[in-house]
Amino acid sequence: MNPTISLCMIAKNEEKFLPDCLNSVKDLVDEIIIVDTGSTDRTVEIAKSFGAKVFHVHWDNDFSKPRNKSLEQATKDWILFLDLDEIIAKEDFEKIKSAIKTKNSAYSMKTRNYIHEKKPFLQSFSSDDIYSDYNKGMRFFWYSTKVRLFPNNKKIKFVGVVHEMVEKSLKKEGFQIKPLDVPIHHYNQLDKEKSREKRFFYLNISKKKLECEPKNPKAYLELGREYFSCKMHHRAIFIYKRGLIFCKERADDDLKSFLLCELGLAYKGLKKYLEAKKYLYESLKIKPGMKKSLEGLNSIPKEKIGVLILCYHDVSESKIDWCITIQNFEKQILTLIKNGYEFVTLDYFISKKQYFSKKLITLTFDDGRKSVYTEAFPLLKKLGIKATAFITTDWIEGKNISQKEQYSDFMNWDEIKELSKNGWVVGSHGKTHKDLRFVDEKTLKEELEESKKVLEKNLGKKVLHFAYPYGSHNPKIQKEALKNYETLSTILSGFANKKNSLNRTIITKNSSITILDNQANNKNYNS
Repeated sequence: MNPTISLCMIAKNEEKFLPDCLNSVKDLVDEIIIVDTGSTDRTVEIAKSFGAKVFHVHWDNDFSKPRNKSLEQATKDWILFLDLDEIIAKEDFEKIKSAIKTKNSAYSMKTRNYIHEKKPFLQSFSSDDIYSDYNKGMRFFWYSTKVRLFPNNKKIKFVGVVHEMVEKSLKKEGFQIKPLDVPIHHYNQLDKEKSREKRFFYLNISKKKLECEPKNPKAYLELGREYFSCKMHHRAIFIYKRGLIFCKERADDDLKSFLLCELGLAYKGLKKYLEAKKYLYESLKIKPGMKKSLEGLNSIPKEKIGVLILCYHDVSESKIDWCITIQNFEKQILTLIKNGYEFVTLDYFISKKQYFSKKLITLTFDDGRKSVYTEAFPLLKKLGIKATAFITTDWIEGKNISQKEQYSDFMNWDEIKELSKNGWVVGSHGKTHKDLRFVDEKTLKEELEESKKVLEKNLGKKVLHFAYPYGSHNPKIQKEALKNYETLSTILSGFANKKNSLNRTIITKNSSITILDNQANNKNYNS
């Protein structure tokens, strides 16, 4: 007698997808089990029209509970589980029927997640793709893999409040997991609004999972992926980094490689390509040949050649993140000299002999902190290096500063003038260091113009360079700033080659010599 199959599903308001799903497998399975978690549309009615056994449970923010309820109700030899926006091609029925003749095995199957827009890691249909009739007008897809088909054994349970899986349970019971060459066709992106709602729904569930398992690095990976899917890249980065902390406690290299890969992709989403390459390369050190990391690296745009601009703030022993000790600062400068870099100031960008080679670097210091004069200036003078200081004019001599900035002293006019006399370029960092995105038009002009006037009056020379406070700007701010300055500096990573938007790499206390060495050798830009 041939083995039988129970189709086990959970549902809520899936009337749009359910008919296609059940039609695709009704001739394959012997029983349909659907656990409904509160549908208010025709989902239950449609399910019963296909002869499905429908059970109802209260939704409790845990996907495993209704999944396991469906397993409890199954009476056939094997379990096949699908989501209601998925189908199986009839051409693959025989492969499934052949597979279930083998006992003590479970089968992982690839899911083709179809999507309209082309993205770097997506695959596209070729002319000889045997499943080209199943894309429903969506030309691209990406693969994910999990166990879909396994023997009906009451000890097998789904685990996880979100991204629930049976793999752990199967391995515990001694089942061998084999790949089955049958794709699941997934159409979540057909309904874009519902897809978006689902993303935020999964996001909230993932948050709750992390609250319950605050030291589980996999929970951080799952939540980070949900933030990434919602294009909340900054939050994804924060979560991935937290996950890496707990990975150290578990010594889980596989999980660490995934966290590093996703962290790199999140930085790529912010167009911070230097950081993106750093973490993608680190993931490949753990898992050489990791496809997602390689695809991420290959999809990073090739940078135009330009000047590498480093952005420092404070050279001191302070524990503040953007402070760096004089010892580390000296090591970094010597590393760059060793690698053959030529040091230039921002005036290079307005010179007639401008030429962007791979061996140019500019040092900039924001805010006007005293340690720039007492620590960095003497070292750089000894080495014959001139730099650029961006001054917040109301902070000169430590006046008008907020409490959080009082961890360090600020330069006075005599010290700023001495930098200028020694060939340093002095630029403006605004009048009061306000975030220019949130000021009115009058204040914007004051921040840009008054700081320039004060600097020019005291230094006796033109001030041509401006660095956005917090790196924050928009087209309106840029347009107003260009009325007063010739170069505008951001805090976006990458080579600088456009004087109205100069990229700068922020250096913090955790910036390693290795990273700077890679920058100096151009390893993190073009491969």
